[in-house]
Amino acid sequence: MESQVTYHIGIETGGTTCKVGIFQSPISAHHILASETIPTRHPDETVADICAFFNKHEQYTYSSMGVAAFGPICLDKKDSLYGYVTTTPKEHWGNYPLLPNLLAGIKNKSPSMKIAFDTDVNMVALFENIRTGGGKSQNIAYITVGTGIGVGIVVNGQMVHGLIHPEGGHIRVPILNEDQGFEGVCKYHGKCLEGLCTNVAIAKRFGHHVDENATKIKDDDQVWDRVGFYLGQCCANLILFLSLEKIIIGGGVMNREILYPLIQKHCKEALNGYISHPNLTSVEGLAKVIVKPEIEKDLGIIAAAVVGEGSEDTI
Repeated sequence: MESQVTYHIGIETGGTTCKVGIFQSPISAHHILASETIPTRHPDETVADICAFFNKHEQYTYSSMGVAAFGPICLDKKDSLYGYVTTTPKEHWGNYPLLPNLLAGIKNKSPSMKIAFDTDVNMVALFENIRTGGGKSQNIAYITVGTGIGVGIVVNGQMVHGLIHPEGGHIRVPILNEDQGFEGVCKYHGKCLEGLCTNVAIAKRFGHHVDENATKIKDDDQVWDRVGFYLGQCCANLILFLSLEKIIIGGGVMNREILYPLIQKHCKEALNGYISHPNLTSVEGLAKVIVKPEIEKDLGIIAAAVVGEGSEDTI
């Protein structure tokens, strides 16, 4: 007997754009029925456009919804602010009821629609565990490097939550001599990881307009080694704290693929042979640990849809 076809929502909100998609079961890149990229503007306008996209496809009744959001966000289901974007530096988005407004605005929902709401990076980390684990619980991190830096963490097959969620983009790292005079770009911390490595930080060093791929800067410019150094420190710290099996790094800045071997090199130097594991004592080994996403196109909405479908929470 054939299983009934069901329809699922994947939403990824980003600082520059939001991506939305409708999926048919079984969810995969091959089962996207419709998708759209929506510019991130004032939240009311952006959410109205997101809801309008799903509402115009009246032929589908949605069985689940996954929302992969930029943060910080409130994940405490007992808190009156659950589903809100909280202290983001993104103008107008602070303390915004993202999940409540999406649920209110999307009309063609199943009465028992499943819901998953988490950070964009946590969603991808859990999706990668589901996709690659073969039923085994893994320790995985997903890092995105673009207009901001996010770090999602899965330990023993579970997304890491606590008071909120990981905000690894704001860790402190050693500052290179070449950057002693650079103030960083983070509104809250100046020269934290995000303040040093985002497309905004890279462009500011050169007086360029923000360009997520930094296409005006040559591959042999020393700025890439600096970015590789800082991200390598982040990876080393994550490995030491969490005994990670895999660190997947994506985002617009990582389109500059020379960064991967630089990150691996600097991570190896930071670990300095302390952990005796073949994947951690050589650049070749770390190339198996620190990797780019195998799925790049539509990764955020695919991850959101998969996690949403597997959620135990309903509206």
